[in-house]
Amino acid sequence: MSNVLEEKRAMPYYFLIDVIYQITKGMCYLHDIQIVHQDLKPDNILFNIINNDKSNNGFHYAIMKLVDFGCLKINV
Repeated sequence: MSNVLEEKRAMPYYFLIDVIYQITKGMCYLHDIQIVHQDLKPDNILFNIINNDKSNNGFHYAIMKLVDFGCLKINV
């Protein structure tokens, strides 16, 4: 994720808000099932950017995934 953030400096706000929302939603899900991901950083977040060239504004969105659960705590 850090590579894409460095390459694309001018991203629309709605795209960045959606990225933050998906990461937060994933972390809340983990906390709901009593798992703490102790190594959250840009390298541990995978995402797929989907471009829709059919729209006029070049709308794109991302699907986020949290990975690397080597450092986690269960039943906290």
